[in-house]
Amino acid sequence: MRENEDAILLCGKDDQSGFNGNYKYLLEVGESQKIIHTTLEALEKSELISRIIIVGEEDAIRPFLRGREKDYHFIKPRGSIVDNLSAGIEKQQQINGDRDMLMVCSDLPFLTSQSLDWLVINSNTDDNIDIPIVSEEDLLALSPTYESYYYPMKEYPFKMGNNIFINTSLLDESRIRLLVERYRETGSDNYLLMSLKRFALLQEYGGFDAVYTLMMNYASKGIQREFGKNSNIPFSSLRSKKDYERIISKIMDYKTSLLKSPHIDMVLDVDSALRYEIFKRGYNQIRDKIRNNTVK
Repeated sequence: MRENEDAILLCGKDDQSGFNGNYKYLLEVGESQKIIHTTLEALEKSELISRIIIVGEEDAIRPFLRGREKDYHFIKPRGSIVDNLSAGIEKQQQINGDRDMLMVCSDLPFLTSQSLDWLVINSNTDDNIDIPIVSEEDLLALSPTYESYYYPMKEYPFKMGNNIFINTSLLDESRIRLLVERYRETGSDNYLLMSLKRFALLQEYGGFDAVYTLMMNYASKGIQREFGKNSNIPFSSLRSKKDYERIISKIMDYKTSLLKSPHIDMVLDVDSALRYEIFKRGYNQIRDKIRNNTVK
């Protein structure tokens, strides 16, 4: 079993509408606790993670470390998520040199140590990147408190988690950095022009198959939004789990696996101001279902 693993905790700002460049990890969701408290509690209680490298502002986060016993290190954020991850990896290499590590996002208000340990245990040493996914069936246990849209897939519709397990010995970050930089350059006030540029970029990196899959997902999400999610997810028969893994691996140019997780907390991220309000209103119900392990 893997043990004494390192985790990189990304605590950057969020510039999307509704957060206005603020730190999402300082938002309060339930019990008058900020999200960073829950995140650090999960890392502290993990049985397999021993060292945490925090990419974030030390003055803002240091007070939340009082009483915690694990090995915490700080490094200043550099801007984008790729730059911040790169900074965390550099720090981790200076300290340890172990090339396997867990990347943890700081906007998961229900994060548990069990989901972190599960991802470490189930990651594949032959992969560059392991991404957890959670099935629609498991997440429906939170309905109607929480509802979402799902990626269509033959095996089961799913949501993708933010935390990932990476093997940096097999990872050349230059391709990822270039992809992210070029993606940002496609931004435009003209939505149609921006979409066309991004489709062209996706085709360059992932081929027509990647573009087709993205268009299929856009269409599926639109139908789910318009007609609800009580029926089968549209277009689920058109893509399998292996298809998604193949397409993501081609885009990233690194072997990527999707790992079905029974832990729903790892996909409950504050991805929008609307989702934040839902989590605040339904905090107790969601927390209790996670704590009571009602979702298998």
